[in-house]
Amino acid sequence: MLYFICPPPTMKSGSDVVGLRTAEEFRKVGAQCKCLYLWPEFLARCLFWGKNRVFRKIYTSIVSPLSLVWLLGRLKKGDYVWINSVSLICNETSVWFEKQLVRKGVHYIYHLQDYWFDTDAHTEASSKRIQMAELTVVVSDELKRQVQTRFPDAKVVFLEEPIDTDRVRPLEPVQQNELPVLVWTGNPMNLTNHFPELIDVLASVFSEHPFKLRIISGSTMPTLDLPFDWEWVPYSLEKEAEYFSGTLAGLAPLADSVYARCKDVYKVKTYMAAGVIPLATGIGHCLEVIKDGETGFMFDSEEDWKKGLLDILEGQVSTEVVGRAARSYAVENLSHRALVPIWRRVLEESLGVDL
Repeated sequence: MLYFICPPPTMKSGSDVVGLRTAEEFRKVGAQCKCLYLWPEFLARCLFWGKNRVFRKIYTSIVSPLSLVWLLGRLKKGDYVWINSVSLICNETSVWFEKQLVRKGVHYIYHLQDYWFDTDAHTEASSKRIQMAELTVVVSDELKRQVQTRFPDAKVVFLEEPIDTDRVRPLEPVQQNELPVLVWTGNPMNLTNHFPELIDVLASVFSEHPFKLRIISGSTMPTLDLPFDWEWVPYSLEKEAEYFSGTLAGLAPLADSVYARCKDVYKVKTYMAAGVIPLATGIGHCLEVIKDGETGFMFDSEEDWKKGLLDILEGQVSTEVVGRAARSYAVENLSHRALVPIWRRVLEESLGVDL
């Protein structure tokens, strides 16, 4: 049996990749799989509202360890376990937990995401997991290359991350905006780390062709002093498609780094699923996902960004045609239905089993 261990659906993870939806798609292609949810993470989210230190201590010292012991009791020798570490609280289960899995004879699949390069703590924990795992799944070819360079004995496979094209889909605009709308979506950390790369360009473009920027991020309004018209809406799994409605293009700037080149560019896939033209820095996995000029546009300099933005705002690019092409590509190549059969085949070949 293949088990997915992940935060419960009530956590409403933005990526929504491994969990209930993916398990459903695995079952559709004949695989035997179930989900085991980290329900204490939902409790922790409620307890940490206001960052109460007492509740945090209770969670880290009692609730979390007990939940992992409970999970261990549900698993038996010979099972396959895929851990999706997307907790909003601590981003990890526990290295101790994975060690117990291996000792118990459970086949451990580690899903390595781009945060490996984010902090020293994550790097150390991820290194331990790679060495323990029977198989490490990564989200981009560059991340696979980085892992294999550091751990030549590790078995590593790249599996494209799906985007839920049923949930994120084009919607008709509810009302016309006075100004054309550009959109940026992502977690608050990326808003701090990557969005500033584009502020000066956007300010210059705004002076020639006014627009409104819609920021979809987090649950509290970010503190930004931007020299152009902008609005903020909190991230919502249910309203995500609605928030993209009526926007001309989605922004995905990145500063070039090893971390950026290893990213799975989920933001770009989200724009494409919504039928919104992705505008991205031409590095890393963007080069594999975007067909430049057909399903989106990639830029290598501030001058390229400014010209591309002005072309779109001034109507020199058919946003409807490119948006439809982006949506079509996402459904045919990046959806769960398109990728899960590939996932199953690769996992079976890599592990030498029938799932």
